[in-house]
Amino acid sequence: NRDVLSWNVHWLTGNQNTDMVSFDPHSITNIPAYGIHGASDLTLKIHVPNTATLRCVAMLHIQMPFEYFAIFVNGVRRHTVEVRKEGWMEIKMLLLSGDQTIVFRIQNGGHHVPFQRLDNDGSGRVWLDQCQIISQ
Repeated sequence: NRDVLSWNVHWLTGNQNTDMVSFDPHSITNIPAYGIHGASDLTLKIHVPNTATLRCVAMLHIQMPFEYFAIFVNGVRRHTVEVRKEGWMEIKMLLLSGDQTIVFRIQNGGHHVPFQRLDNDGSGRVWLDQCQIISQ
């Protein structure tokens, strides 16, 4: 079986995270990475027999210059968000048939930020839920 959902120690399921009480307990979230260029990746390796759509909902508490959220498919950046979004947002993208490596990444900014993060700058976290691969 080549369909593998794996996450590194930089992501937690909602029911393991006390900060997630107000969010869906089935969501998965990152643990913010530290340092310039630090990153937290969630990697999904799948085989897509026919063209399909990847659909997820996400809550994004990120803000440049601190960090941004990106989705890569086979090493190519396909989606980027750099500003905090209120509430849940839908993310959709086309997947071609074949082996796919999908990486959900929260990437720290590339330089030292000379000021403190404010509450409206987000927490450096992203929550993913209801991810589906929908055949077309």
